[in-house]
Amino acid sequence: RKSLVRDLYCVETLARVDTLCLDKTGTITEGTMQVDELVPFEGVTQQEMDAALNGLVSNLQDGNPTFQAIQERYPQPSPWRAGTLVPFSSARKKSAVAFDDGTVLVLGAPSFVMEGELPVPVRQRMEAAAGEGLRVLLLARAKGVLEGESISAPLEVLGLCCLSDVIRENAADTLAYFRRQGVTVKVISGDDPRTVAHIARRVGLEGWENAVDATTLGEGAALAEAAERYTIFGRVTPAQKRELVEAMKAARHSVAMTGDGVNDIPALKAADCSIAMAGGSDAAKNAAQLTLMNADFAAMPVIVGEGRRVINNITRAASLFLVKTLYSFLLSVLMLFLPLAYPFQPVQLTLISSLTVGIPSFFLALEPNQERVRGSFLETVLRRALPGAVAVAVCSALAMASGQVFGLTMDVDNTIACLVTALVGLLVLLRVCVPLNPARGALLAVMTAGLVCGVTLAGKVFFLVPLQGTAVWITLGLCVLALGLMLLVEGLMKRVEKQREVSKAMG
Repeated sequence: RKSLVRDLYCVETLARVDTLCLDKTGTITEGTMQVDELVPFEGVTQQEMDAALNGLVSNLQDGNPTFQAIQERYPQPSPWRAGTLVPFSSARKKSAVAFDDGTVLVLGAPSFVMEGELPVPVRQRMEAAAGEGLRVLLLARAKGVLEGESISAPLEVLGLCCLSDVIRENAADTLAYFRRQGVTVKVISGDDPRTVAHIARRVGLEGWENAVDATTLGEGAALAEAAERYTIFGRVTPAQKRELVEAMKAARHSVAMTGDGVNDIPALKAADCSIAMAGGSDAAKNAAQLTLMNADFAAMPVIVGEGRRVINNITRAASLFLVKTLYSFLLSVLMLFLPLAYPFQPVQLTLISSLTVGIPSFFLALEPNQERVRGSFLETVLRRALPGAVAVAVCSALAMASGQVFGLTMDVDNTIACLVTALVGLLVLLRVCVPLNPARGALLAVMTAGLVCGVTLAGKVFFLVPLQGTAVWITLGLCVLALGLMLLVEGLMKRVEKQREVSKAMG
């Protein structure tokens, strides 16, 4: 699948994720852009704007997609030579160039280029372009000196550069998969939230209308409330990305984060599962747990599905194996203190284990399983295995004790214990297979038929004897008792779990 797993446990983490944070670029979009329109303002000609942009991109060496799109529009080098350069960064969201003749050009997000209130024509045209899903950059000029990020003269607006993202062909299908799986997708981007929301709407992202400009967000409780409320976050700084991820984790979400740049590293490290794109920076790839080698986010459903299949099926198989482990341990302890013989012959355990544990677990481990992983692995396995183990231990001990009370032979006692254990094993298998589907139903039916045939047709091979009179009634009574014990233990475990959840919610 062209995906490099750097930390193997991230496959399990990804299978448990309920919130996925995406950067628009490289996931929903291809990471490439194209210049759609140049809008010169009053008093500025198209030639002036073309010359300014050509001079800017000829001297700067920014490698971001926006810069590359403008550079493709002006492939010929400009005769203008720069003295001072301020490269683009995600923190300042603008770049600047000072030329030898004293001209300073600034290109970037309008609100970052023109500090303070934007001119009304600029704001109106910018809002119209953003409403169409375009990324808007403001080009401004000044006559002065560039010192650091400060310019000694006021800026004059030249015009707007409107660009659009190229959306990935399979982005809509990928996002639809996560929606079906109950995973909340949030887009965290440095672009204008209206632009991001427009693209999210085009790919069918649920909640695209809940967009917010991150520069208006507060801190602490306000940020945590915004992390839950909004789906689209625009104008996000690297520090805010990390804070948003931490806020979602504090709300007990399992969070995965995608990124491709150095500025994404704090958020990647804060997330439960970090995913990098191969086309991104080496630092981001080294910090991430999973790298998509072809930078194609469409591989994510396969990765998530593989993790869920492995973990869910291992949980099912472990539940079956743990039943035998637990009741064998409990019976061994009981037999140390009770004047009773161990209730099984080794060959009898072979029959029960192979048809209620070994063969079913083999087929269940291969079954596709897309259910999101929830809860602790050990708690889930114990919750499924303990009721059956307690039922087998108690009923097997009672079977041996009943033999002494009613004067039954050891072979009869062993047969009663074996039949009750086989029934409990089938009930545990049924519990593990729920919800039933044709494949699981067929597996359960075949294992039941196998046990019936083993008991009736090959009883002598497994040291099983026919039951009569009192032994039949003891067997039926113990089967009913086993079912009651399983329900009782399961109910007690659910009650304890519910009380623990209430305690966590209150404290």
